Amino acid sequence: MHEALTAPYAWKWLELVVDALSYASMRKAALALGIHPATMVKKVNELERELGHTLIERAERGRGMRPTPFGTEIAEAIRTATTTC
Repeated sequence: MHEALTAPYAWKWLELVVDALSYASMRKAALALGIHPATMVKKVNELERELGHTLIERAERGRGMRPTPFGTEIAEAIRTATTTC
Protein backbone atom coordinates (compact mmCIF):
# COMPACT_ATOMS: atom_id res chain seq x y z
CA MET A 1 0.00 0.00 0.00
CA HIS A 2 1.25 3.49 -0.83
CA GLU A 3 1.70 5.39 2.42
CA ALA A 4 1.56 8.74 0.62
CA LEU A 5 -1.92 7.77 -0.54
CA THR A 6 -3.21 6.18 2.67
CA ALA A 7 -1.56 8.27 5.39
CA PRO A 8 -3.60 10.78 7.36
CA TYR A 9 -4.27 13.87 5.24
CA ALA A 10 -3.19 12.07 2.04
CA TRP A 11 -6.26 13.27 0.16
CA LYS A 12 -5.60 16.86 1.30
CA TRP A 13 -2.10 16.66 -0.14
CA LEU A 14 -3.35 15.25 -3.43
CA GLU A 15 -5.80 18.13 -3.70
CA LEU A 16 -3.06 20.65 -2.84
CA VAL A 17 -0.81 19.23 -5.55
CA VAL A 18 -3.65 19.66 -8.05
CA ASP A 19 -4.20 23.23 -6.84
CA ALA A 20 -0.47 23.90 -7.18
CA LEU A 21 -0.54 23.14 -10.89
CA SER A 22 -2.05 26.53 -11.65
CA TYR A 23 1.09 28.33 -10.38
CA ALA A 24 4.36 28.97 -12.19
CA SER A 25 6.56 27.36 -9.53
CA MET A 26 6.39 25.17 -6.44
CA ARG A 27 7.49 28.12 -4.32
CA LYS A 28 4.73 30.39 -5.64
CA ALA A 29 2.18 27.62 -5.22
CA ALA A 30 3.27 26.84 -1.68
CA LEU A 31 3.20 30.45 -0.58
CA ALA A 32 -0.22 31.03 -2.17
CA LEU A 33 -1.60 27.86 -0.57
CA GLY A 34 -0.17 28.67 2.86
CA ILE A 35 2.41 25.88 2.93
CA HIS A 36 6.14 26.13 3.53
CA PRO A 37 7.85 25.67 0.13
CA ALA A 38 10.15 22.91 1.43
CA THR A 39 7.13 20.98 2.72
CA MET A 40 5.38 21.28 -0.64
CA VAL A 41 8.43 20.00 -2.51
CA LYS A 42 8.84 17.13 -0.01
CA LYS A 43 5.22 16.02 -0.38
CA VAL A 44 5.29 16.18 -4.18
CA ASN A 45 8.52 14.17 -4.19
CA GLU A 46 6.97 11.57 -1.86
CA LEU A 47 3.90 11.21 -4.06
CA GLU A 48 6.02 10.89 -7.19
CA ARG A 49 8.27 8.30 -5.58
CA GLU A 50 5.36 6.20 -4.34
CA LEU A 51 3.40 6.46 -7.58
CA GLY A 52 6.50 5.69 -9.63
CA HIS A 53 5.92 8.61 -12.01
CA THR A 54 6.73 12.29 -12.17
CA LEU A 55 3.65 14.43 -11.61
CA ILE A 56 5.13 17.87 -12.30
CA GLU A 57 7.80 19.13 -14.66
CA ARG A 58 9.63 21.62 -12.48
CA ALA A 59 9.99 25.26 -13.53
CA GLU A 60 13.08 26.21 -15.50
CA ARG A 61 14.33 29.55 -16.76
CA GLY A 62 11.63 31.07 -18.91
CA ARG A 63 9.14 28.24 -18.35
CA GLY A 64 6.81 27.67 -15.45
CA MET A 65 6.15 24.28 -13.94
CA ARG A 66 3.52 22.13 -15.62
CA PRO A 67 1.97 18.73 -15.13
CA THR A 68 3.37 15.71 -16.89
CA PRO A 69 0.89 13.58 -18.86
CA PHE A 70 0.64 11.31 -15.80
CA GLY A 71 0.19 14.35 -13.55
CA THR A 72 -2.65 15.53 -15.80
CA GLU A 73 -4.37 12.14 -15.48
CA ILE A 74 -4.02 12.18 -11.70
CA ALA A 75 -5.29 15.77 -11.50
CA GLU A 76 -8.34 14.92 -13.61
CA ALA A 77 -9.09 11.86 -11.46
CA ILE A 78 -8.82 13.91 -8.26
CA ARG A 79 -11.03 16.68 -9.66
CA THR A 80 -13.62 14.11 -10.74
CA ALA A 81 -13.55 12.39 -7.36
CA THR A 82 -13.96 15.63 -5.44
CA THR A 83 -16.89 16.79 -7.57
CA THR A 84 -18.73 13.48 -7.28
CA CYS A 85 -18.33 13.06 -3.52
